[in-house]
Amino acid sequence: MCWDRSRSEEGKSATQILGLNGTGVGLLGDAEPRFQMSTYNEITLNDRWSLRFLLHWKKGGQNVNLTSLENDFGGTSADFDKVTNKLNVPDGVYRIMQVGTSAEEFVQTSSYLRLREIGLYYTVKRSPVSYVKGIRIGVSANNFWTVTKYKAYDPEVSNFGTGFSSGVDVDPYPASKRADFHLAFDF
Repeated sequence: MCWDRSRSEEGKSATQILGLNGTGVGLLGDAEPRFQMSTYNEITLNDRWSLRFLLHWKKGGQNVNLTSLENDFGGTSADFDKVTNKLNVPDGVYRIMQVGTSAEEFVQTSSYLRLREIGLYYTVKRSPVSYVKGIRIGVSANNFWTVTKYKAYDPEVSNFGTGFSSGVDVDPYPASKRADFHLAFDF
């Protein structure tokens, strides 16, 4: 397998992914997405309950999924023993057979829709003491829901930082999930 993220060409995308495509070296993809957008929303009910959430949508862009290659070499890919290819051999074996002639199997779309944060809060208007004007109690969760067709842990991978080196997946840690309890006092 061979891919190149360091080669830049005049008039071409700086984030293009070049590699072996079965007939030589060619364009396999581009790490730059078509677009990204986020939306933050808050819904308040009865002036006491508040539901807040942040959605992030990334459309387009590809990652070089070296994690899948490593898992194939170790025989531990989730679909290693499935047979869905034209040679009628296990898919993991088929992908390993492509090494040295094509890297296309390991360049995958990294589009996703992620619920970055969701929180539910309740506001207590009357305080037991006069110097406390209000109390807010709540719970929130971060990164608990992602929709993607990406085949590794996290489509938002960036093993080597941001910019020209993003989109290379080599056994990264997925985005951390976090659940929090909130207690706030207004004076």
